[in-house]
Amino acid sequence: MNNKFRLLIAFLLLTNIGYVLYILPGLPDIIPTHFNASGTIDGWGSKYSIFMLIGIQVLLNVLLEYTAMHPEKHNYIGTITDENRDRQYAASANLIRKLNVAVSVIFLTISFAIAQQKMPTMLIVLELIGLFTLIISHLIRSSKTR
Repeated sequence: MNNKFRLLIAFLLLTNIGYVLYILPGLPDIIPTHFNASGTIDGWGSKYSIFMLIGIQVLLNVLLEYTAMHPEKHNYIGTITDENRDRQYAASANLIRKLNVAVSVIFLTISFAIAQQKMPTMLIVLELIGLFTLIISHLIRSSKTR
């Protein structure tokens, strides 16, 4: 399962890099660098600033993967015992990798928004709802399997 998540995360990252390289020649010299909560552009920068987005995605992907690889350092709702350790560690690492996938999808959406100069606000809201649903469902399951 871990390798499937890693492959999906790598695929999403490479897709975003490929998309950015594909759209770069057609981007105007000045592109949106920030959207407010209503989806209105409120920050501008050089078209090459889009690479900062890729850099942040790479950094987050690496940090989240590192975190997933060390579930013994995560915080848990209940006490970790010999009986539940493997199950809790696997569930926690699985959650972090799912969150990494969700973050990668959000970054791909933001790259698309920059290219279109319009934030798909409803899509971002749905993606964030999905992200928080992952966290909440994990917390509920974890509290039941102490």
